[in-house]
Amino acid sequence: MPGAKKQIHWMLDELEGFETPKIKLEQYATSSELAVKIMEMIDEEVGLTAAKLVDIGCGCGMLMTSAAALYEPQKVVGVDVDEDALAVCKRNLRRADVEEMFGFGLLNLKIDVFSCELRNVDVLDVGVPKMRNSTWR
Repeated sequence: MPGAKKQIHWMLDELEGFETPKIKLEQYATSSELAVKIMEMIDEEVGLTAAKLVDIGCGCGMLMTSAAALYEPQKVVGVDVDEDALAVCKRNLRRADVEEMFGFGLLNLKIDVFSCELRNVDVLDVGVPKMRNSTWR
């Protein structure tokens, strides 16, 4: 796994970040090192192989791509309030050649966000700082 992990870091480092981060949405690209470490910690706690993972505030998709590259989740759903971020995320997943296991949703709190693909989830990753932002209320 050490050699494979190094290749995953290299692949993640090649992914697209935010060209113009939206400060009000607290957008930033997660580093490859942090993304891999977060996914390893989640895997140790609950297991990611064959899991259904939802990443709320997925941004450019670093955590989603890390999960797909390191483990074999059944399904990963990325949700964000920003259409531009979802577009970057989709390009990154295509570039990493892992897009077939993913779904996406534009977060609109006027609907029940825990319906459809967000039901019966094994792992829910929520960007905590983003939850303070008024656009999430």
